[in-house]
Amino acid sequence: MFEEDLKINLTIKLLWQEYAQASRTTGIPFYQYSYFCEKYREYVNKHKLTMHINHKPGDKLMVDWNGTRMTVYDQYTGEMIPAYLFEATLPFSMYSYVQACPSMKIGDWIDCHIQAYRYFDGVVLCQV
Repeated sequence: MFEEDLKINLTIKLLWQEYAQASRTTGIPFYQYSYFCEKYREYVNKHKLTMHINHKPGDKLMVDWNGTRMTVYDQYTGEMIPAYLFEATLPFSMYSYVQACPSMKIGDWIDCHIQAYRYFDGVVLCQV
């Protein structure tokens, strides 16, 4: 089961949902989500499952959309505006920049990068 952890976009919640569905299908009782998470953490700690990645200062900038849609309120009109979070992190220092955008279109993507580079006051060798 835990070799699945290497799949892209796999979350502990999705792993639990697959486990719960398989249990329901076979009629076997299953752990609730919170207990499943506790057992998962115990397994990870017991087997010392960690992955340490060394980063060089200024080498990389990790960027992506957060994936969660949120609502931003216009301070003057009170209008609710949907927004998406752009995140950029320098992995060596974990120094981060976050920006809310009305869409995930290419124009917003480019603007977020420009604003992040301004915020960091420079650029990196590689962007991931």
